[in-house]
Amino acid sequence: MRQIAATIIASLAILCFCPASHGQDMAVTVDQIYGLWEDSGTDYLCTGNAIYKIRFTNNSAETITGFTCGLKVYSPDGACWNDARIIRTDEMNPTMFDLTCSFAPFMVTGCGADTIKMSGSALFGPGMPPGYDEVVARVGIGPLSPPDNGKTICLDTSYYPPSGIWMWTGSFGAAMPTWGGPYCYQIATMPCMDADGDGVEDCCDNCETIANADQEDSDLDGVGDACAYGYSCCEIPGDIDYDGKGPDIADLVYLVNFMFLGEWLPCDGNGDVNRTGLPIDIADLVYIVQYMFDGGPAPLPCP
Repeated sequence: MRQIAATIIASLAILCFCPASHGQDMAVTVDQIYGLWEDSGTDYLCTGNAIYKIRFTNNSAETITGFTCGLKVYSPDGACWNDARIIRTDEMNPTMFDLTCSFAPFMVTGCGADTIKMSGSALFGPGMPPGYDEVVARVGIGPLSPPDNGKTICLDTSYYPPSGIWMWTGSFGAAMPTWGGPYCYQIATMPCMDADGDGVEDCCDNCETIANADQEDSDLDGVGDACAYGYSCCEIPGDIDYDGKGPDIADLVYLVNFMFLGEWLPCDGNGDVNRTGLPIDIADLVYIVQYMFDGGPAPLPCP
């Protein structure tokens, strides 16, 4: 009897996790890579930062009401990088997945394998409709270093605990979307000029006219902070999502997601709303909440 029961339980588990056949109509791909250059028909990653644009495609007739997709950055031959991070784009509106919508690093060491999670679930939100085909996130890796020339960086699927399996769900049950990777490229220094003398060649430099050896790019748009808004990354006090407005509810959501879900801020400078010069902390969150809902002082001007 126990053996029969165990067999039934195992069969149910298989039924629960067997992907639906129309999963082939759902796909996760890398749409574009900043920092990729071609030489003699082979693609290489520049030293500096690599940015991967992640696209979700739903060509099925189903509405996706939940998704979990983990990514990992790794090097099979020992290359290292300073950071791996992810930013959700505006095309993935968090109101689509109103119960939870999280794009954040799970584990980052800069060597071995860094893990990134993408997850969302809809309670009252519309979810991801049929025909959806958008770049939903940008993944940044780097800076990559010249001493690692010839070594390989890969972006591939990954599990992240406690429940980060590769799965999209809806009224149809569950389906496993296809994946276009792994995306693996060797690191190579491009033989070209370095006009600003920052040690990053112009063909790989995200800001060719201003020295920025760190290649900092807060919003992962391929344009270095030094060129985008001159190092400060601060223009409108409290404009945490860096949309040219604010502060508003969207800014507050960004700050909460940064502090409690590990999401990246498009602009760190605008997150320091109390202008202490310290890392963004609970005092900044309290400051902007009091301003928005309790008549507290406005965010202080940018330096």
